[in-house]
Amino acid sequence: MSTQDASSTLMHNRLERMEDKIDKLVEITGQLSRIEEISSNQREQIARLVIRVDQQEDFVRELLELHAQTTGSKKAFQWIVATVVAFAGIVVGWFGTNPVG
Repeated sequence: MSTQDASSTLMHNRLERMEDKIDKLVEITGQLSRIEEISSNQREQIARLVIRVDQQEDFVRELLELHAQTTGSKKAFQWIVATVVAFAGIVVGWFGTNPVG
């Protein structure tokens, strides 16, 4: 084998190794692109979920406020009814034991 043939074979082997490395780099770049796309989609989904959770929190807060108002009104109504019943009991008791006339 001549020096030129050996040199040509070495160059050919070197080029094949470089080609293999370039192929691997292209494959890895494609995989990284797919990973970035998946990651981007997941970030968008998370952002949408955060918005939905915020909306649900606002809704629950409104429900709690409405419940507090309703409960407060209910308690006030109960106090009014209790006061009227107590007053009626006093009046009936007073007139029941002290006949007028």
